[in-house]
Amino acid sequence: MTGETYGMEAVADWRPPQKRWRAAYAFLKMQFRAGPGVDRQLERIGPGENPKHQFYVWPSVDLSKRVWLDGVVRYVDRLSTHDFDSYIELDVRLAWEMAEDVEMTLAGRNLLDAQHPEFQATFINTEPTQTQRSAYATLSWAF
Repeated sequence: MTGETYGMEAVADWRPPQKRWRAAYAFLKMQFRAGPGVDRQLERIGPGENPKHQFYVWPSVDLSKRVWLDGVVRYVDRLSTHDFDSYIELDVRLAWEMAEDVEMTLAGRNLLDAQHPEFQATFINTEPTQTQRSAYATLSWAF
């Protein structure tokens, strides 16, 4: 097999007072060509295991001097090798600096769907990895 890949990534970061907006877009193109005696279906495996398009928007806001709210909305393109659909997900984090070195965080990940597949090995027969909705709290102390 021979192949080539190319792509690009664009990132923007805007910081008005007490806010921050970040956004990124990534494009990936992969092309493979099977040589003599190689199954031509293999040409689709590599490109189909990687999303062609990915995009995210990440707003952050300072609710006060010690309280922050962040959110990330992301889009990931479909993975054709495994017939995984594209998806949009949302993560949210609320952080509170309780004291100078103590912070409490409440967060939720993958809030838009109960679960979605993200990965499956092609060289062994396994079930797809399902990423599930989750929530967590942390208490951190820096010393």
